[in-house]
Amino acid sequence: MIHSKRLLSIASILSLLATNYSLTVQAAPLVIQPQVIKDLAIRKVTRPVLAFTGKEERNGFNYYNLSVTNWQKFSPVLFESAPDLPPCGLNTSSSRTWVDIYNAETNQRLYGFCAFSTPENLSKLWFAVAQGGGAA
Repeated sequence: MIHSKRLLSIASILSLLATNYSLTVQAAPLVIQPQVIKDLAIRKVTRPVLAFTGKEERNGFNYYNLSVTNWQKFSPVLFESAPDLPPCGLNTSSSRTWVDIYNAETNQRLYGFCAFSTPENLSKLWFAVAQGGGAA
């Protein structure tokens, strides 16, 4: 029996190469039509490829820039607004996909993103660490 709506959850965990940080990319549950599920099932779920794209120093912090280099392979449906999800910080209209960045040694959350509108937003991730100290 085919239901008119289904829930789909996707979670991927990435490790940054040669650093002490890790990144978790999560897609929150989505309510989508059966034809979309069929389209997603035909394609394999893409594993994000993470790259370090640079470091900036400003205002007493080191900003580390990251990019999911294969962002074009992710369906825009994963980045649609999800008003029935709980708020993400002060953001009350988060997207279906959330990204959290953690310190791999301590498992401390450093920063998170929850307001994506397109897959391309995955190409502009970052986190800040106080110079000479811990995360901002």
